[in-house]
Amino acid sequence: MSKDFVDCSIDQDLMQHGEEVASVLRAGKGGGIPWFVFLDPSQPIFIQDTETGALRRRESAILATADGPKGNVGCPMAVDERTHFLACLASARKSLSDEELLRIAELQLDFAKARDEKYGQSVAGIPAPPTSFKELEGAFKKEMSEFRKKLMEQRKKGKSVPLPPKYGTQESYFPQFRSLAKNYLAPPNDRGQALLWCFSNFRSSGVEWKNPGAIQTGLADSLILNWSDAEWADGLAAAIARNKNSDGFNAEEALSRMEGASNSTRAQANAAYHRANLYRRGDEGKFESALTHFIQEFPSDARVSRAEGYLRNLRLLKLGKEAPNFSGTDVDGNPISLSDYRGKVTFLVFWGFW
Repeated sequence: MSKDFVDCSIDQDLMQHGEEVASVLRAGKGGGIPWFVFLDPSQPIFIQDTETGALRRRESAILATADGPKGNVGCPMAVDERTHFLACLASARKSLSDEELLRIAELQLDFAKARDEKYGQSVAGIPAPPTSFKELEGAFKKEMSEFRKKLMEQRKKGKSVPLPPKYGTQESYFPQFRSLAKNYLAPPNDRGQALLWCFSNFRSSGVEWKNPGAIQTGLADSLILNWSDAEWADGLAAAIARNKNSDGFNAEEALSRMEGASNSTRAQANAAYHRANLYRRGDEGKFESALTHFIQEFPSDARVSRAEGYLRNLRLLKLGKEAPNFSGTDVDGNPISLSDYRGKVTFLVFWGFW
């Protein structure tokens, strides 16, 4: 195992801060010991909550844990426990071959049998990896495409053909994406992308949540702290903004938090831009302030010219202010300017042909 892994043991009773570290790594979950976790050392293992100061484990650094289908496998002895341990090795390995993994499984079987003959069953080969996000998303998009195609065919024929319940809907796939987001045998980025899908489609999940606002806040918080810097997470800020009308979920706070917590300038700019757009058809003062902030903080962003246009119109087209003059031609081709009607009550109608 030393080809791929470095062993670090924590005695939570004897080591200073051992209990704190164990609690953070277990994400506050109780249960027996021993317990193990496979970590990706290429990034920080812990992150500090900017609001509470509490330490949290970085979910994107977790490659696998001892939490199997039946709970903590502890020191793997039974065949299902050893199978989960082998699955953990397979999901976290870098260079170990299948033959080497199976050899480790044999040694583990010998260890278990030496303690009790009832543990004499071998694992049935290396467990298959979880379905990837790409595969699951592909299946969902294919079904959605087929669903739309069948609907069009029905409309052309002028009749209704019964389709399977929930066919071609987010509701039918939500449990699968949710399961992938929680599967610590899946690669961290697959879990993160599944979590973003669940957050984006939360309101069409078909689930009767007891406290939907708190759950959405938790999903957004996890995505912000763990995956907002990932290239595939460019749509996170837009997804947060789309959920602005959800009861109990504060999109404004989430986007502010995202801008402050992200290390990526791209993610920060996305958060600032979409936070400004929250106020576009509402609070003009907040809209102006947020636009100004975005333009000043991210002057090289491609959306600055659009933001400047919003800001210009916001400052010019206000109740009580003189409307900006413009010139053009009327329906007969005669030149016309708004200033020609100064001092008169003027009603403007903008229209066109489509």
